[in-house]
Amino acid sequence: MAATITTMPQTEALEALRLMAWLSPGYPVGAYAYSHGLEWAVEAGDVRDEASLMAWLRDVCERGALRNDLILAAHAHAAALSSDGAALVAVNDLALALAPSRELHLETSQQGRSFLDAARLADYRNYFVYEIGMRDGAGNRTTMSARALRGSGGEAQAPFYVAIAASLASAYYPGDRPGDENPGLGLCLLDEAFSKLDVRNSQALVDLYRAWGLQLLIAAPEDKRTTLTEVMDTIVTVYKSPDLTSVRIEAEHPLEAARRALHAINPDQVGIEGFRQSDAAE
Repeated sequence: MAATITTMPQTEALEALRLMAWLSPGYPVGAYAYSHGLEWAVEAGDVRDEASLMAWLRDVCERGALRNDLILAAHAHAAALSSDGAALVAVNDLALALAPSRELHLETSQQGRSFLDAARLADYRNYFVYEIGMRDGAGNRTTMSARALRGSGGEAQAPFYVAIAASLASAYYPGDRPGDENPGLGLCLLDEAFSKLDVRNSQALVDLYRAWGLQLLIAAPEDKRTTLTEVMDTIVTVYKSPDLTSVRIEAEHPLEAARRALHAINPDQVGIEGFRQSDAAE
């Protein structure tokens, strides 16, 4: 028995899955209570098998009331794609006005209200609140929301990078930490990374990403070179000519000895006390 497997991009697959959920008899919109005349067609013998069902559906879509519904659905979809709220309201009003009987008006309005209620309940953002909890070395606990209001720019920024690392590690290596038995690229691209963080926190985050099996690719300004050279494996510098007609690219691969030497003379690493001790020794 031959089988045909059709693949699609992940985004399209998720959209198709959502559409199938909406069309499922189990989606709580009350559609099971309205057969659109199908029950009578079965009782009358017009629908007996797959072929007669397809013929009945074709007639309803091309010549029956469902033709209007499909046209209205196409216009509603176009309005939603263009974020045209006024057009969407107009399509809804027209659909209600075109209902030829009280029963059909009740059917379309009741299912519409039920669909909105079900979609609202299906969106976790309507009833879940997510928070990032943090605890310092002394055991004091705070939250991301409270820290963002009181802390400096760097203090508010650091937890986001931790959350990004946790999310990417979970996506790249679901259910397990990376290791020899579960290799992966673990690529993470960040633009202007750690812009508000000091040297120690920036380097600590780079070490965190590495420990979680993530490979960082960072675009950063020149003033971050000294901070990143101590912890990055490769530094690629892009130079643009003053007239913007040419570009020169240079790649460096700092050795471990060079990293240690930079660390030893970095004022942020040595600290004031370190310089005082060095001066006293001299």
